[in-house]
Amino acid sequence: MRRRPPWNTHRQDKAVDVRVSTGVLLKSRHVEGAVAVTNGLQRRPNLAFRNSFKHFVVAVCMLRATCVSAQTNPKLDLRITLGWRTNVADGTCGEGEGHFFRSGQFELGGSARYYVSSRVSIGPELMFIKPCKRQIFTYYHPRLTGRMNAAFDLNRSTRVQPYLVAGFGFVRSKTTVPDPVHYRWEGLGGLGARLFVSDRTFVAPEAHVGGRLETIRFSSSLGRLLE
Repeated sequence: MRRRPPWNTHRQDKAVDVRVSTGVLLKSRHVEGAVAVTNGLQRRPNLAFRNSFKHFVVAVCMLRATCVSAQTNPKLDLRITLGWRTNVADGTCGEGEGHFFRSGQFELGGSARYYVSSRVSIGPELMFIKPCKRQIFTYYHPRLTGRMNAAFDLNRSTRVQPYLVAGFGFVRSKTTVPDPVHYRWEGLGGLGARLFVSDRTFVAPEAHVGGRLETIRFSSSLGRLLE
């Protein structure tokens, strides 16, 4: 007679299969979880880098927009100016001996212009002038000038921005006796241009003519626009 297997053998096999399959399933889940955690740890630095890069790009764009806005819609124009001036006909200093450029005076000072509209700016200018070794005119030997300037911008959309400028103020001269200090009024007008070397910093050459003694003046300024 053939012996039958024990009645619970099939159930035992099923139990073993269940345990084995359950163990494999749990093991696979653990492996998947470990892989997921590893991938998450690998992705976190990349995600942090991406977020930092996005914030950096946004900050740069905002700064760029602010600088462009300062170029096109400034509130204040600050300058340090180096210039040269002389009388057209006879010069100002006698040591020039008739040479045009040697007969002039160098000047150094600064100015500020506040924008009252999108193109018009006004503000004071103060210049200290180098004295002559030998003056030509009795009552005209400029040592200090102070003016109120007004400028009108012709173009605001490029990195080269020409403008018209005019100023009116006083000239303080140190003269010969009996009146050692002499003041007189002076008006000048001319043309200038802002040449931007960065978003807000510029170099501005100017040329002026005018005055009661046919004065000519050339200057170059280093300036900055503030919003």
